[in-house]
Amino acid sequence: MVPAGVRCLKCGAAGDGAITRVASICCELLSDERTDTLYRCGRCGSYTVEAYIDVFCGEGSASLEGPFTGEQGEAWAAIIARCGTPWDKKCHCAAHREYYGDGLG
Repeated sequence: MVPAGVRCLKCGAAGDGAITRVASICCELLSDERTDTLYRCGRCGSYTVEAYIDVFCGEGSASLEGPFTGEQGEAWAAIIARCGTPWDKKCHCAAHREYYGDGLG
């Protein structure tokens, strides 16, 4: 299910059917947790990333990033697929390090 508020940042498509969740990955940044969820637009083929920051001492926040090309979105999805536990915020596997780079805590 696609959360309300998630829409394609290229063509504006929204909702189940138009937008498909492709993959998610999370990491720990200092004491906070960041979860990136990739969505693919069925209408134009571009990708939008919902970045959710769960703040240790405060309210979390979500933002949309993009649009990203299909090529970039597919590359990120392939990186995430290489991790057996993409939901593990403490995972420091090669896929997590490649996806988050220097931002990995």
